Amino acid sequence: MQRNVLITGATGMIGGLVLEHCLAEPTIKQVTSLVRRSSGISHDTLQEIIVPNFMDLSAFQGVLSKIDLVFYCLGTYTGSVSADDMRRTTVDMPAHLAKLLEQAGARPRFCLLSGAGADRREKSRAAFARDKGAIENILTKADFSSFHTFRPSYIYPVTPRQEPNLS
Repeated sequence: MQRNVLITGATGMIGGLVLEHCLAEPTIKQVTSLVRRSSGISHDTLQEIIVPNFMDLSAFQGVLSKIDLVFYCLGTYTGSVSADDMRRTTVDMPAHLAKLLEQAGARPRFCLLSGAGADRREKSRAAFARDKGAIENILTKADFSSFHTFRPSYIYPVTPRQEPNLS
């Protein structure tokens, strides 16, 4: 069975690796990548869509109806943006995508890159943990064929970089 895959955050560290693996996978017919900036990658199965405003994906509704598998890797680092921007990126954006997928009639397998310490009770003193728990709760209730969350702790970069925060 050939699948249509949607990846968010494909220009980031994890999303880029997910994209690389998807492009090499023969069972994947189409990879649609929603990105803020071009990855610079060209491939027969890749449809890269630059999205200036992730909260306005209405123009891509036709694409969303054909999605079988989602890898949601879009994120930001704690301390690199305001609490409101962190909440928007961590909760509002994936929840919006889930709503649009449901409206499009898609029932994909949805894979979320979350984080260690995600608090599904949403009571943690750490906003990161509350936000990650909140989106896990929202996506668990969505009408997907299945939902998977991955909670890595620190991920050692595959290429050297300037660390965004002390921890």
